[in-house]
Amino acid sequence: MTIRARDRMTRQLIRKMRDEARLLRSRVPRTAGVAAQSVGALALGAVAIGALAIGALAIGKLAIGRARIRRLEIDELVVRQLHVTEELKVPPKPDLER
Repeated sequence: MTIRARDRMTRQLIRKMRDEARLLRSRVPRTAGVAAQSVGALALGAVAIGALAIGALAIGKLAIGRARIRRLEIDELVVRQLHVTEELKVPPKPDLER
């Protein structure tokens, strides 16, 4: 049976249905097909978990960087607000030639 479709989505759907029909008619034991799909799903899950971990690390790094910048800004503000209350008297440097 030949089905002709003008729509791209319909063509893809027909192609997918053909592939599934071939899998059902194939001589490969069905358990092997299911096992292969299970392994593929596990691998995809592992990749997704790895991507989440990398994203979490990147967000953590950004948060630490921002905290450091804020701390520097606060330290700078504190230093600007400090006032000298009395004059500091420093003893003269000793002569090293004597």
